[in-house]
Amino acid sequence: MYPISILMGISQSIMLNTSINLIGEVVGLRGDQGAIVYGFYSFFDKSANGLALYIIMVISQKRI
Repeated sequence: MYPISILMGISQSIMLNTSINLIGEVVGLRGDQGAIVYGFYSFFDKSANGLALYIIMVISQKRI
């Protein structure tokens, strides 16, 4: 179980770095539009995590 969690942590770190790098490329040298792009990314990230947590909680409560 521990080797799997280590691999999951490494892969999540790589995905986070890749996504932030892609956002940086979208913003480019236009710093005035960077805040809205990072804001949308943050909102989408929080919404997706909340939805995933909700689905996990609903599924886990059905098993009890």
